[in-house]
Amino acid sequence: MIAKNDIDKKLVQYLKEQNNSKWKVCTADNKKYRVIVVVPALNESEFINTLLDSIRQLDHKYSERTLFLFVVNNIRSADELIRENNLETISKLKDFSQNSFWNAAYIDAASNGNELPNKSGGVGYARKLGMDKALELFNNFLGSYLVCLDADCKVDKNYLNVIFEKIIPNKISAGYFRFHHELPEDNNSRAGIIFYELFLHYYMLGLKLAGSHFDFHTIGSTIFCSAEIYLQTGGMVKTKAGEDFYFLEKLAKIDKINVVKETCVYPAARISDRVPFGTGAKLRKFDSQNHHHYEVYNHKIFLLVKEWFQFFNNNNRTDNILNFSKELNKHLYQFLVDNNFESDWNNILENSISERQIERQKIFWFDAFKTMKLIHYLRDCEYKNENIFSAVKKLMMNYDYNLELIEPKFEIPDEKNQLVYLEKIRNYVWEIL
Repeated sequence: MIAKNDIDKKLVQYLKEQNNSKWKVCTADNKKYRVIVVVPALNESEFINTLLDSIRQLDHKYSERTLFLFVVNNIRSADELIRENNLETISKLKDFSQNSFWNAAYIDAASNGNELPNKSGGVGYARKLGMDKALELFNNFLGSYLVCLDADCKVDKNYLNVIFEKIIPNKISAGYFRFHHELPEDNNSRAGIIFYELFLHYYMLGLKLAGSHFDFHTIGSTIFCSAEIYLQTGGMVKTKAGEDFYFLEKLAKIDKINVVKETCVYPAARISDRVPFGTGAKLRKFDSQNHHHYEVYNHKIFLLVKEWFQFFNNNNRTDNILNFSKELNKHLYQFLVDNNFESDWNNILENSISERQIERQKIFWFDAFKTMKLIHYLRDCEYKNENIFSAVKKLMMNYDYNLELIEPKFEIPDEKNQLVYLEKIRNYVWEIL
């Protein structure tokens, strides 16, 4: 971590580089905080009351040391309906700040002259803007925490208690909270969210089975980190989608990603066109009558990747690694060739002065994104997608967990059995993590 005497200098330099001075934190007081929960909000006037009501029911014990910071945002070319919706959201936040027990503030990144840029504006930019501005509002930088949430979520009543009584005392640098998508009333959306959350757990379990360093969920509304590690990573990324994935990947290259299970975040399950992937996008595209929409990565991919990681993590010589990959699977070998593994790895070996440094470089080179690219490559070249209910059962057998719930003749079980699948996988995931 950063040495204490370097913190102030690095913080000043970081904030200067971000150039966020045009945006102001609109709040009625000059308090300083220990925990700041950053909430991007775009076109959320209809849904933000869900979160505000959830905040109202939180245990008040740590309210004075906590700020909920909303980033109401849209890009310059946003249509008038979105702009009007955001102004209504700001009005609701002003009312909440003035008439509730809680500390709440907002950044106006929506009105004329304050909008986010068209090219880079989006949820990543908004989340980063809020987290960067939050750095100026801590009463003591060391030991303070940034927490991510979304404007349509709910949280358990003990949400802040867990942050103040577990995360802070144990100096947990980075991690995410247990999550549980709420089921919508619409039949197709309900089927879609059952599939989506089942897929999230399946993918994470696949990575864990494979021995990936990046075997964690990446849900933006569940992430937290210390202010110190946030500064060390260079902050949240500005991508229009997938900012949670790339940010956690950066954090994982510095410290362990922890799972906090004592409280829960409940992301909304609603159709959205704000980002090209994620919960809303998945629901928008999902059709419960289309069997292809129930397909996921073949479980055999994770078994192959497991063999690969077991060898790669215990061998350093470039020729040995390439020869093994060629014998194991020709497409894996071709993937390494296409991604310049030989020259990259030789360069790493030449410039590494210790075994520990080489081990770190393995994590850096075969990071979360490259692992996902390999999985996609193997899917496209050899291992066709398979039915999620079949894939989950087969994968779980490698965990010595027999998931016998439906008769083999039913490719897609009815909703009741789908929910049983999901509940069993949820329970297993949060038990082993």
